[in-house]
Amino acid sequence: MAQDRKIQFSTQVIPKIESGLEEYSGSRYNKLHTSVNKKLGGNGYIDVNATQADDSWTSFRSPQANWIGNLSQWESADNTWDGIVTISSSVVQLTSNSNTMAFCYIKNTGENTVKVTVEYGAGSPTYPIKVKGGASVQFRGNGLNTNKIGVIRDSSDSTIEYVIAKT
Repeated sequence: MAQDRKIQFSTQVIPKIESGLEEYSGSRYNKLHTSVNKKLGGNGYIDVNATQADDSWTSFRSPQANWIGNLSQWESADNTWDGIVTISSSVVQLTSNSNTMAFCYIKNTGENTVKVTVEYGAGSPTYPIKVKGGASVQFRGNGLNTNKIGVIRDSSDSTIEYVIAKT
């Protein structure tokens, strides 16, 4: 069954190795890694629910933060869409809603590394995803509940923006 909204995503990885010096300039250059010998990645669309559970599906907190309200009021959101969430020494649960997740995007808008868990609420969650300052991560839900995503700083405070869409 098709949903009312779609998220388009894309990832491209180009495996390169550093090669020798250019003969005249003395600078190094990169070339495609010969054992891989191709670009990797993919793109696609994810169907998501038109009505997200509450305003915490995105870091962009606003009276118009649900999709239904945005149909006619996107332009009126004005400067309330700053969307910055501070990440410190306490784990930040991105949403408490327990719907099945379709897609998650987290951008580290700060300078310091943050760590992401998909086991929020577990006794000893692991943090397998590290997002350096200025970098981002995206992943599909594959049956994961939206309330399992948590973020904590690695060593110093940072800030993030995010979107978590339910199926």
